[in-house]
Amino acid sequence: MTEDTFGIRTIEVDVENGFRLNGRKMNLKGGCVHHDNGFLGACAYPKAEERKMKILKKAGYNTVRISHYPPSLALLKICDRLGMLLMDEAFDVWRMGKMPLDYHLYFEDWWERDIENMVRRDRNHPCVITYSIGNEITERDGSNQGAEWSAKLAAKVRQLDATRFVTSAVCGVFPEKEEEEEGSNFDLNLLQDNTVWNEVTKEFCEPLDIVGYNYLKDLYEESHELFPERVMLGTETHSFTTYDFWQKVEKLPYVIGDCIWAAVDYLGEVGVGKVYWESAKEDFSFMTPYPWRTSWQSDIDLTGEQRPQSVYREIMWGNTGKSGIYTTHPKHFGENFRGTDWHWYDVNDCWYFEDCWLGKPVKVDIYGAIEKLMATMDISYAPGVLDGIVYKEGKEISRCRLVTPGKAAKLEFCPEDTVIQADGKDLAYVRVILTDENGNRLTHEEREIHVNVTGAGTFLAVGSGNPCTEDQITAKECHLYRGTAIVILKSKEAGETTITVTADGVEAGTCVVRS
Repeated sequence: MTEDTFGIRTIEVDVENGFRLNGRKMNLKGGCVHHDNGFLGACAYPKAEERKMKILKKAGYNTVRISHYPPSLALLKICDRLGMLLMDEAFDVWRMGKMPLDYHLYFEDWWERDIENMVRRDRNHPCVITYSIGNEITERDGSNQGAEWSAKLAAKVRQLDATRFVTSAVCGVFPEKEEEEEGSNFDLNLLQDNTVWNEVTKEFCEPLDIVGYNYLKDLYEESHELFPERVMLGTETHSFTTYDFWQKVEKLPYVIGDCIWAAVDYLGEVGVGKVYWESAKEDFSFMTPYPWRTSWQSDIDLTGEQRPQSVYREIMWGNTGKSGIYTTHPKHFGENFRGTDWHWYDVNDCWYFEDCWLGKPVKVDIYGAIEKLMATMDISYAPGVLDGIVYKEGKEISRCRLVTPGKAAKLEFCPEDTVIQADGKDLAYVRVILTDENGNRLTHEEREIHVNVTGAGTFLAVGSGNPCTEDQITAKECHLYRGTAIVILKSKEAGETTITVTADGVEAGTCVVRS
């Protein structure tokens, strides 16, 4: 006999009423989650999966698209408990590969078994609302029997589970086939000519219950005119134009939601979210060389902290009591920048600059429930307190603040866990913060810290949210980023584990975790 936990709920979708959960219309506030857990690599520790989903839930998400693989069982279970909706994805390639040694070498032998394994394992999880049969599949334009394979995969999914919707994340197409073969789909997403998209993807999309549009918001209305019964979902969307994407969701009932790329920062596709300032005189590229190590397109950084774009999106999704205040370093005042559209503004929650910038203009952004959610102003820099207050009809609805900190004084701990299971699987996440004497965080600091772990537990990793660093994840030292870093440990033994963190010129910090 086996036991399983399941939930009861209804899901419906159509072009008039959009997506409904238990009869209630719901716009999908989604994000794409890549394969790794940051400093832990691709290890799917249940605690890491739970932490990740709780952070996203708190930031306003109600949906995650698992990109581009079936998720761990632990992640499915936590999504069930949290009420986080999930898009289950099977493949990143079919018979035509994106890389010489990718899954296309095995697709024809393994696709059916892999679909069966995914659907049979996941169909009792109420969090699962769709099965995606592929991401940015090269055969989307009908080449290499793409339409036939789309129908075959969709039919197989429905044979195993007729209660979920079938989708695929479809990106743009290229007028000349040889152009696509010169680079990856990811690199060329911005170079596509989509004037023929509706025509050439028509048969590929016909078997789908929901058609996923990757970065194709400008085609929503045209597609609706051609295919009035088609339900659409922004399966990947850009950070920099997130407001425009979301306006389409709120305006068009047949567009049921939006999945930002990406919800959580991840290792690989390095530097795609980088901002290029004019003064740097760098060559613009989609990816950047070492020591860049993460994509930097995300709402949440590697340590689990909310980045400014996530605060903006949380307000956009309806949290009118939220606000944020951010600055651009005065050295960039009046300077132009560019990015890939996966980037965000180069801003930080910092009100400390060197003395040479006293009296110089600083660009300040306030995010709040105002027109287009952002107000920008120029303020002369002077140390002290900078308050941002958001009013609606003369009444204050939110407030945010930046404080100039004093000199670095001590390392403080904000442990997320002080007691863990001694099973070798549970994890303790312990945040380290550099503060002044009054406990103000030094968000401009990047000094090196050293970690010592003694007792019952085992050190796993220490790292910061810095996307560009030579720090080694498994070493016991790293440089702070925006004044903070995270230490991760586990334990197979009952007892106490003591974490001591030191840095030059400041008081050391100590934290105890019990197992």
